[in-house]
Amino acid sequence: LRGRRVEGSVLLVGDGFFPVEPESVADLTEAHFDQLFTAEEKPEILFVGTGAKMQLLPGAIRKFLEAKGFMPELMDTGAAARTLNVLRMEDRRVAALLLQVD
Repeated sequence: LRGRRVEGSVLLVGDGFFPVEPESVADLTEAHFDQLFTAEEKPEILFVGTGAKMQLLPGAIRKFLEAKGFMPELMDTGAAARTLNVLRMEDRRVAALLLQVD
C-alpha cells in the first residue's frame, strides 16, 4: 500500500485498494469482490488472507469465485500480504482480499 497503514479488511486490485467490512471468512459476500470484475486487467492470482490463521472459504463464495474464473489461494493474512508483495515486485497481476488480523 505504498507505505500506508490500513486498518481493517481491504481488497487490493491493481494499484487500488478498497476497504471492506468483513471481519471473518463467514462474513464474506459476493459483493466484497466486486472491484475484481471492474479491473482493467483480470488478475492472474487472487489471494484471500483469512485472518490470523488459514481458513476455508464458505462454499458459496468459493463456487462464486470459481465461476468467475478465479481459484483463490487461501492463507493467513500475513502470508498473503507477503506473497502479494513479492509477486507485485515481479510485475505479476495479482489481487488480494485481506481480512483484518486482531
